[in-house]
Amino acid sequence: MSYISNLRKLVGNIPLELPGTGIIVVKKVPSKTYFLLQKRSDTEQYGLLGGGIELEETYRECAARELFEEAGIVASEESFKLQEVYAGKRHVTVRPNGEIVYHTVVVYSVDFNLCTKVDAILDQETKELKWFCKEELKDLLKNNLVFPNNAPILEDIIEDKFLF
Repeated sequence: MSYISNLRKLVGNIPLELPGTGIIVVKKVPSKTYFLLQKRSDTEQYGLLGGGIELEETYRECAARELFEEAGIVASEESFKLQEVYAGKRHVTVRPNGEIVYHTVVVYSVDFNLCTKVDAILDQETKELKWFCKEELKDLLKNNLVFPNNAPILEDIIEDKFLF
């Protein structure tokens, strides 16, 4: 059982500040750049791969673990490039069960060409994995198909605020 699950058993549904990671998986082809998003099973919305940090885990270790668990992608910790840290009122999640989470998200990017895709049983959080170009990210945002606390990060991708 995860640190967060154990913590929730103790404190119930009071709001929590939870640190974690978000991973921008980038695949460049000659004419476009694509970004891998996860369709979440709990909200049916798309968002970055990533999740909460476990006790004694570094942020890079968390990113590598979450990438493997949610997408079956193996990446070395050294391949993750720190992009930005997000927190604040746009990074609050109210879960279907009423839990309120204030996220601090350490966002990394990773080049898919530096990774290995393996046949792995994905965790229950992942309903689908799909590649999107920037134009498609705009459509997802416009149609409210993005997990809300990931919207500012995807907006920054569209506005070219990151170097990949």
